[in-house]
Amino acid sequence: MIPDVIIKTRMKEAIELELKELGLQLESHTVTKTIQLYETKNSCDSTMIVGPTLSGKTVAWRTLQAILDRLQKDDVPGFQQVRDLPMNPKALSLGEIYGEFYWNDGVLSSIMRQACAVWH
Repeated sequence: MIPDVIIKTRMKEAIELELKELGLQLESHTVTKTIQLYETKNSCDSTMIVGPTLSGKTVAWRTLQAILDRLQKDDVPGFQQVRDLPMNPKALSLGEIYGEFYWNDGVLSSIMRQACAVWH
């Protein structure tokens, strides 16, 4: 098992490199929030990122995805490639998201079934 401090150090280095490659300013707040998102994803089954416009929500999750992919490709133990399947729940009714009846899949269950078929 890799010590937590080494994982965070490797992640911090990867985050800083990713932000530089994207031409974004290197803000300690962004680095911290990206690491916090990683820690949250490791302890929770699902995560919802909320906050005001332009607060860095998208930068944090896209940076996290990029660095996890980078660290996995660099054969750093404990990191896996990430796939995202975003869905805008505001654009759908509850019936469309979850399904209307037990025989009719909703968007969410359809996405989950496809994801499980591809990644397992």
